[in-house]
Amino acid sequence: LDKVVEIADEAHIRLTFFEPMGSDNYDKYTRVAVRIKIFTTFHDLGIFIGMIESSNRFIRINGIKVSNGIKSNAAEAELIISALVLKVNR
Repeated sequence: LDKVVEIADEAHIRLTFFEPMGSDNYDKYTRVAVRIKIFTTFHDLGIFIGMIESSNRFIRINGIKVSNGIKSNAAEAELIISALVLKVNR
């Protein structure tokens, strides 16, 4: 999930927390998940979500909680993001 950090940098997102949440093994792939917390503007949050969802990797946002100050454009968000990693036959 290094791609998530790379996308966050490109979208000018400040990661404040990154926690691996384990993995689920399936026959042909493994699903890995992380929980992240970010601090950003609503505009950049939208850019970040768009970049994650349109990535050429199998990355998905499974959950999001957003909070903000009433008179502020700043947002704090917690996201659960998962990625599928294909297993290579050896």
